Parts: sequence; structure tokens; C-alpha cells
Amino acid sequence: MTMLERYLVEHCSPALASIKTANLFNMPYDSWEGLASQLESLTQQFTEKGISLSVVRKREGTGSYGWGDGEWMRSWEETCRKDKAELVCDSVICNEEPGDEEKEACRKLGKALAQ
Repeated sequence: MTMLERYLVEHCSPALASIKTANLFNMPYDSWEGLASQLESLTQQFTEKGISLSVVRKREGTGSYGWGDGEWMRSWEETCRKDKAELVCDSVICNEEPGDEEKEACRKLGKALAQ
């Protein structure tokens, strides 16, 4: 059992059993590429059951990044829509330190997930 699978069982059992509509948890990881690969694999397995997995916030080192324009997130959203996943609201894309606008967007995302 991978660490991601263990965390899903430990933290998301009510959501996976349809008792709750969603769940959030923090999880350490060694490699973003490894975690992304596990997420992709599990998402493919869960999609037919109407379950979607997504990273709300990624932290590596300082928790920010200084490259790109959000292409990865837009591509991920496109894949989700293609797989008929329902996105509860627009994603939050932030380069470097989040400003007031990004922080407010994160608050809205959290509220949307909690509903």
C-alpha cells in the first residue's frame, strides 16, 4: 500500500463511503512526480465511481514556485473535464507568493469544497 493509499483510507473513508461529499488532508511526499503519478493512477481507477482526487495546495521546500504560467493546472482541469469530473469552482493558480486575490480565491475554494 502506498503512502497516498494509506492516507486516503485513514482520512477519506467517510467521503469514499459517500457519508461526506469531500475531504481535505495534508500529506508529506518525497517527489512531486511520484505523487502525481500515483494521483493519476488512482484518479483513473476512481473516475468511473464519480470520485475525483486533486491537489489543492502543493508544497515543495518553500511551498511556492517561480516558473510557468499555470499550464499544468489548466491541462489538469482539461483532463478532469474530459473525464467528466465536476470541478466545484475555478482553480487557484499562483506564481511565487500568493497575494490578497489568490488568498481570497483559496478561501472560496475551501468553502466550495466544504459544501
